[in-house]
Amino acid sequence: MSEKLDFYEVNVDYVKYLKQFDSRIPNVEYQNRNKFLCGTLFKINGLNYFAPVSSFNIKQSSNYVIEVGNVPVGSVRYSFMFPVPDAEIKQKVINNESDYQYRFLLRQELKYCNKNREVIQSKAKAIYHKALDKNTTYHQFCCDFQLLEKKCKEWIYDKTIEKHEKGIPMYKFSFQEKMTLLELTKDRHMIELLAVDHNEVIKNKATDKLKKIDEATKKVSPVHELLKQKETVPHKIYFTDYQTTVRLELIKDSICYYKNELNNSIYALERKDAHLPQVMQRMLEPYLKANEKNTNVYVLTDSDLANSNYHSLLIEYQNYPERFDYVRKGIVTSSQKTAIMENENQFNKTDEFDEIEK
Repeated sequence: MSEKLDFYEVNVDYVKYLKQFDSRIPNVEYQNRNKFLCGTLFKINGLNYFAPVSSFNIKQSSNYVIEVGNVPVGSVRYSFMFPVPDAEIKQKVINNESDYQYRFLLRQELKYCNKNREVIQSKAKAIYHKALDKNTTYHQFCCDFQLLEKKCKEWIYDKTIEKHEKGIPMYKFSFQEKMTLLELTKDRHMIELLAVDHNEVIKNKATDKLKKIDEATKKVSPVHELLKQKETVPHKIYFTDYQTTVRLELIKDSICYYKNELNNSIYALERKDAHLPQVMQRMLEPYLKANEKNTNVYVLTDSDLANSNYHSLLIEYQNYPERFDYVRKGIVTSSQKTAIMENENQFNKTDEFDEIEK
């Protein structure tokens, strides 16, 4: 990474927002002067990471000590680094500091950081990856980076939607805002607007997403037509294209689609109605008979669910030409799981069940 390091000031409201989800996010608002950040340490998943600069000057595996004249005066705290939207951070103007000695100290600290820039940046990224491993101590004391990235993108998305609703034209949105909008939006019209963007990367990604959504929608349309014919459809059915992470939600007269944010693990709505599987089976029966050779259906019977407070059914669309795979997935207790696994005549799979202890 060739980008030089600098000191930055971050939007206090954004930091307060992140602290709702991870209490390890440091306070940046102080009475005398706010805490500042060092960065950019690295960029990952479209987001830039920054770390707080602290007066803590004891060397640890999770920090990088800053020295001035061979004297440790502070450190870059990797364990508390976090992603920051481009719109919520600005370069710290050292010359605006009224205290001459403090200005001198900041310049010397920044000079030291850039002298050791490659080490500082490479160590930051190494600790990031170590913290993702649940078997390391870094995972325990570092911020939850993956959660913070998700919340960071949600912040960007919400702020971008606010701008759009205020009538700000999309060509004024930043690249990061457009990419986040494209990733998270459920609005087809929004994707269509991005598909004519002047930026080729945005344009191509939006066009590709529209194409995949249309292809998946076309394949599930027969089931959608069945849903429309029913007077009452009290539940939803999910189809998931795992290759494109586009999720289709069919309910009565509409098809909604959105990116799967749960590591490709999709769960249907929780319901207390024990008759849901039979209702679903009857609803799909005409289509299933017409496509008997290419379709496998697994449902839970009422007896299997008699002692359950709730259950869910997962229907996955596997991306094979002209084929639907309906895979049963019940959320049950341990005792129910055991009972279902013993009934091998009814089910030919046993590894699709998630176990939830009451």
